[in-house]
Amino acid sequence: QDLKVLRFNRTVPPENSSGWLPLDQLSAALPDLSALVIATGARTPVFGSAMRPDDDGTPFPLLLDLGIPRQVDLTAPGITSGGYYSVDDLQEVAREESDVALRRQLDTYIEEQVRRFRRYCLEREWVVLLNRTQTRRFEMLGETLEAFIAERFGDSDSALQARLAAAMRELVRGYSGDVFDAVHAALEEYWRSE
Repeated sequence: QDLKVLRFNRTVPPENSSGWLPLDQLSAALPDLSALVIATGARTPVFGSAMRPDDDGTPFPLLLDLGIPRQVDLTAPGITSGGYYSVDDLQEVAREESDVALRRQLDTYIEEQVRRFRRYCLEREWVVLLNRTQTRRFEMLGETLEAFIAERFGDSDSALQARLAAAMRELVRGYSGDVFDAVHAALEEYWRSE
């Protein structure tokens, strides 16, 4: 049968359009899930009885907990009713002969998801870099530059201080503009290569 994969993320905003769903939508999707793979970086369990506030007695889906530490609250009533496996259980999985074509298809799918996740992580790093560059630019154009002029040229007349400040602001704008252009050019080159 055809399987549909839904991807949930604890930190994705509701307006995100990259194919990830906010974790708070998992509860509504639970009745239709056959299995649930949980692999987050959370320090405490993210899956428990709160995911199904109106417990009607139907079993939870099969749970595969890849989190370290564990991401499933095993004290929740009925949480393992559909089956539960952790990372430790995977060490004991027996290798079986599998359909070669199906295995290739699965390997291709996994590689694609890994590639997408790496791109997502890289893009987040670029956003952080751009935000830091912008923040430093504003700091430099504001208080930092004014403090520098006052400390080093405080004895000079106000006209000279104003000219120095204007020249330094132009220098900072030009440099930060070059940094932004370089980052955007690198991002565009990366996206074209994908």
